[in-house]
Amino acid sequence: MSKEPIKIAIVEDHNLVRESLASLLDQVPEFEVIYHVPTSEELMSRLTWKEQPDVFLVDYNLKKCFGDQCVRAIREKLGEEVKILGLSFHKEEPIIQKMLQAGANGFVFKDYHFDDFKEAINSVYSNGYHINQDVTQMLMKGISGPPASAEEPLTNTEIRILELICEQLTNEEIADKLNLSRHTIHTYRNRILTKTGSSNTAGLVVYAIKNGMYHLQS
Repeated sequence: MSKEPIKIAIVEDHNLVRESLASLLDQVPEFEVIYHVPTSEELMSRLTWKEQPDVFLVDYNLKKCFGDQCVRAIREKLGEEVKILGLSFHKEEPIIQKMLQAGANGFVFKDYHFDDFKEAINSVYSNGYHINQDVTQMLMKGISGPPASAEEPLTNTEIRILELICEQLTNEEIADKLNLSRHTIHTYRNRILTKTGSSNTAGLVVYAIKNGMYHLQS
């Protein structure tokens, strides 16, 4: 039985970029672009469709709208199950922060090679986030003074679970590693999200990187 392709939607107002990316992705057997749109208005109409993508690619600079607004709209309509990758030509820390804070699961720059796009889509679909060295370096530039700490300090167990989340382990794998139940790990994960003020796994990874709890491998 063949594996179902990862369904993708692209929100990008530059026609050449959008159509070229859609064409390239459609040539990859494990991907299927189910729609691509240039405006937030067209995106809103597509969010009512019965068939929805697994992964959205959302540009930050859209006409009449910023990408973080689209991310929030997608989250409000479709919930946390779908994955969202932010896109931009501009390598600016505030843009990345806005997209991640809105609920994006990761970020890629448009000057990447196509193989990098494929890796980002597979990573965010499988692991719930995609934050590479380039994005990490941009985020670190935005740190001034001591990194922000959680409103309530993380316990040693929570710190260890956060490290394992950053290493892309699932709840089940973390439970096996720590000899705890999946339900317990789920409870810990939600508690860590609350304590750190993170909206999703990408936010947890950013928090861990900024606070020196985790370092991406080169």
